[in-house]
Amino acid sequence: MPTVRRMFMMTAVAGGAIAIAPPALAGGEADDKVTSASRVTIDGLGPIKIGMTERQAERAGQVTLTGSGSGPDCRYLYLRQGAIQADFMLSNSRIVRVDLVRRGVRTTGDVRIGDSEASVRRRFAGRLRIQPTKYIPGGFDLELRPRKRSERNRRLIFGTDGTKVVYVQAGRLPEARLVERCG
Repeated sequence: MPTVRRMFMMTAVAGGAIAIAPPALAGGEADDKVTSASRVTIDGLGPIKIGMTERQAERAGQVTLTGSGSGPDCRYLYLRQGAIQADFMLSNSRIVRVDLVRRGVRTTGDVRIGDSEASVRRRFAGRLRIQPTKYIPGGFDLELRPRKRSERNRRLIFGTDGTKVVYVQAGRLPEARLVERCG
């Protein structure tokens, strides 16, 4: 449930008066819940951000996450809510990566599982680090490098089979680049 602080944003206006507006009018998101419109970015999935704990993620996204493994070093949480299917890698009890392996959720640039490799290459021309995948013969990892210096330790990786996107990994380095999963 959104707090009063999150429900309204205060903005100073000319003459020292204060205007109060709901976030949608003040430039924020009106609803922090994870929905089919939520996007995977280098920062996470919608309101679920890299660096959050399991409890923080469930509250922020208004979702229930199920898990595998119990060790603090590396484990996964799963979100299965209709078309929204995402896996969250945790390290030291914090989310460090979001994985997509099923079509449904979009990423930065409106990319989804099943989109053509060529369309990703065109959309992010000049910003991709491209290298062969480890386990998919003929496939490539198309690694989107962020523009902002403050995001230099984050990545969005589109894994392809040489023709289409078959997985997406987003999060912090080095975990965003890890090939094997844990848990």
